Amino acid sequence: MKFHWSLWMAVVALAVSPLQAARYDIDVAHSSIQFKVKHLGISTVTGRFKQFIGFISADEKNATKSKVEVTVDITSVDTQNEKRDEHLKSPDFFDAAKYPSARFVSKKVSPVQDGKFTVVGDLTLRGVSKPVTLDAVFEGKAKD
Repeated sequence: MKFHWSLWMAVVALAVSPLQAARYDIDVAHSSIQFKVKHLGISTVTGRFKQFIGFISADEKNATKSKVEVTVDITSVDTQNEKRDEHLKSPDFFDAAKYPSARFVSKKVSPVQDGKFTVVGDLTLRGVSKPVTLDAVFEGKAKD
């Protein structure tokens, strides 16, 4: 099963709550982590993770100094099909009993154009970290 991971501003900072000057908690009530997976080459399954935490350390003057960290509760996977979700949690896929969380830690943030960014970092699934490149969009900020 190949996952297409994209980091949309829903993950990076759709709505955030400031902790300090440049650090923001990701507001889970206004954000989402979603995925799409090609199934047998004939359909696409869309899913999400309902529980996650993370933060963004944003440097408005120099975006390349910004950082993103997100930890996902693998047991919260939801594809709107309970049988499939249980299979995804099994050792065949995520092995959620042994590896209940996934983690993304950015290594590099690069501005692309007009509020769009590329975020390069390590994604750890099942105890294995691999580099991934994610697309991000800055949707704005607000004090809540």
